[in-house]
Amino acid sequence: MKGALFYEGFEAERNKHYIDLYFKSCQKRGIGLSLYLLERLSFGVEGGEPFLFYEGKPLALPDFSVMRLREPLLSRQLEKMGVKTFNTSAVCELTNDKRRTYQFAQEIGLPMMDSWFLTRGKTELSFPYPVVVKSAGGFGGHEVRLANNKGELDAALKAFSPDCAVVQRLASDAGKDLRVYVVGNKIACAMLRTSNGDFRSNYGLGGSAAPYALNARETSMVNRVLEHVDLGLAGIDFVFHNGEAVFNEIEDVVGTRMLYTYTNIDIVEMYLDHIVSACGGAAM
Repeated sequence: MKGALFYEGFEAERNKHYIDLYFKSCQKRGIGLSLYLLERLSFGVEGGEPFLFYEGKPLALPDFSVMRLREPLLSRQLEKMGVKTFNTSAVCELTNDKRRTYQFAQEIGLPMMDSWFLTRGKTELSFPYPVVVKSAGGFGGHEVRLANNKGELDAALKAFSPDCAVVQRLASDAGKDLRVYVVGNKIACAMLRTSNGDFRSNYGLGGSAAPYALNARETSMVNRVLEHVDLGLAGIDFVFHNGEAVFNEIEDVVGTRMLYTYTNIDIVEMYLDHIVSACGGAAM
């Protein structure tokens, strides 16, 4: 069996240790793994057939691909060429546009903070300041701002582009959120993230984290997502409002540093077990 790991160049440089975990886990399973960087890829349709080149040469197609990219077009190209892709292009498209994600959450009845998808010039809100302003395609707590008034809201919209931004009511319990890790469409573990100095609690932004036991209501919300979406490895995130978890977003290319820091869970091993099984092999 052969696998491919896809990254952007700067992210691959930043995540050398994590990439090494994939190589070691694949080697243990007798899987040949190759790393490919987005900047060296080209793909399209030629002569009525899809093609994928790496450094100007046809890429030898793997049996599966692990996408550490937010590039649904590339994921779909691989799928068209018969490569099993984790996560799928459908998951990538749904989770990497927050507006689509919130529409999905509303459709399946998840509680969430009031959210406006604003267009240029329409910034009169029905809920009070402060508000949270997010780029629709942002991730990891980046491209997220707190706006205390209309001037700050307009500045944030200008920075993110008002045609691809989300404005949300601020959750009452700011600086605390919950990430539920999912592997093979099953709950793997949950982590509570907190920050004393920022309304964002992302671990990568300096927040702290600790393992968390989900209650029945939280478990039910996660399972409602999993009834409608097939997630290979992802994070389902919640914020807290009036003491209760409400849906926030789904992280497709989910970070795992806090798991390796605060738990004994090897999420890469779990993920590769799922991938091998999904490809028709025997998990280790």
